[in-house]
Amino acid sequence: YVYGLHHHAGLWPEAAAFRPERFAAGAQPALPTYGYLPFGGGPRLCVGSHFALTELQLVLIQTLRRYRVLPTATAPPSMHPLVTLRPAGELRLRFERR
Repeated sequence: YVYGLHHHAGLWPEAAAFRPERFAAGAQPALPTYGYLPFGGGPRLCVGSHFALTELQLVLIQTLRRYRVLPTATAPPSMHPLVTLRPAGELRLRFERR
């Protein structure tokens, strides 16, 4: 359900493309209620969502400050949609110290 919603062409033009700029303020018209559910929604919203987003930002910032993160493969990985989207196989990365 969530994978289908997050790849709905009516809500997400070029849904399969990695376009993080689509989440920038004012980048696209407002989504309908429950148009994007990374942590569920309504009364069953994940209680750790704010903590997870804050922690993710801190870890990502510190990692990208210290390392260049590069893929080891030239082809993009195939994806396996479950409750969350994940690579079908291994996703190997190379970290180079800056």
